[in-house]
Amino acid sequence: KPGGLPSLDVASGVSFWKAFWIGVAQGAAIAPGISRSGSTIAAALFLKVSRDAAVLFSFLLSIPAILGAAVLQLRHVEFSQPNVWQSLLTGFIVSYIFGLIGLWGIVYVVKRGRLQYFSYYLWALSAIILLHQSL
Repeated sequence: KPGGLPSLDVASGVSFWKAFWIGVAQGAAIAPGISRSGSTIAAALFLKVSRDAAVLFSFLLSIPAILGAAVLQLRHVEFSQPNVWQSLLTGFIVSYIFGLIGLWGIVYVVKRGRLQYFSYYLWALSAIILLHQSL
């Protein structure tokens, strides 16, 4: 789709072994400062997966991770508190909107072959996180 998100057909070219190694890259992203999407997209591109398929596959891989994290966090929510549902709904809507903006941004960057710009952001973010943790 010109200018939009890639269609689901694009990810069909990802073989089992490529998917396996991309999954290993996702597992490595549990370390602080390592981007899950950055590591999976970089691994896919290294394995000669097309840019469209790399982005799509990376974000398809994120679905179980995001849902799992949400379920784990929901265990700590006090549903008896007032306005908890409004807070959850507001958080969901804001996260959804900014998630789409981020997704469109990374698709734009990857399709144009400018992934190094994403790495600059990650280096800066990693430095800030490491500095903050050392204080």
